[in-house]
Amino acid sequence: MANLVFYIANGEYIKEAQQSAKSLLKAMPDTELCLMTFDKLCQADFDYIFKLDYLSNVGWYHNSIMAFNRIFEMGYDKYIYLDTDTYICEDFSEVWRWLDDYDFIATYAPGRATTGTTLDIYYPEIHIGFCAFRSNQAVRFLFSQWLSQYRDNRAVYRDNDQGALRDVLHTSYDVRLMILPPEYCFRYKFGGFLSGACKVLHGREGNLPHIAQLVNSSTKMRTFQKGWYRGV
Repeated sequence: MANLVFYIANGEYIKEAQQSAKSLLKAMPDTELCLMTFDKLCQADFDYIFKLDYLSNVGWYHNSIMAFNRIFEMGYDKYIYLDTDTYICEDFSEVWRWLDDYDFIATYAPGRATTGTTLDIYYPEIHIGFCAFRSNQAVRFLFSQWLSQYRDNRAVYRDNDQGALRDVLHTSYDVRLMILPPEYCFRYKFGGFLSGACKVLHGREGNLPHIAQLVNSSTKMRTFQKGWYRGV
């Protein structure tokens, strides 16, 4: 098997994941979808529902990182993870092809450094809301290190899984890392710069289909100001 897109969601966020998946299938109708959930009674419209046990003593982010480590059991070659509060505006299937040359692909987080680090220098954080990766030894080891790093340094990272991933990514020299521009995970509520079509919006405020029209009303080099989406 080749490619799989997956979400991790519980409770009310399952419905949000379904809405994101609906927008994805409109742009990329042949995509196979998986929902990873800790809700044992979950029934949702996905190709696969992967039910997990929730460890209540370690919190959501620890459980979520463990889910990333379990996704390889699905047996696919390439994966893309999407946060539930995403809206797919355009086909992004080129990312699958880029995974022929890279192991892990993501955008930078708009906040760049949102939590602590165990390194002697701050590297910019990648944004987990859209990330693509191969199923190979380097990535599987990276994810196991990500879990260990978060578990062993919870006081540093607090409720934030991006910091631990950032630190292991920048010390994992076997992983071929590609950084995408913000069009692939645009945090519109913070504003920013775009060039070309926005592929994925990320945020749960506002009317996302209408915001997608606003953001992509031009595909030239442009800025999108914080707050332009308010009231729509």
